[in-house]
Amino acid sequence: MQSNRKNALGKILPNVMFDKEVHITVHSIRKGRPDRDAVSIKAALDELVKMQVLKDDSTDEIENISYTFSRVKKGEEEKTIITIEEIE
Repeated sequence: MQSNRKNALGKILPNVMFDKEVHITVHSIRKGRPDRDAVSIKAALDELVKMQVLKDDSTDEIENISYTFSRVKKGEEEKTIITIEEIE
């Protein structure tokens, strides 16, 4: 049985630890288009390390971080989706 952990936001995350180098995609869904330098995931990376999802947030563990943007659909909330993929 897989155990679960709560992150700082109270969301339930599966017990996952990435053993290989990863690529992270940050998809920001907003009402307006943000400046490129306005998006930072430093706090999210720190939390993923604290929760032992990532060993650390150095370039030894993270090969690349890419950012994508889209507009929020009418009636939906703004959000950010972070996807982590192991590199083979």
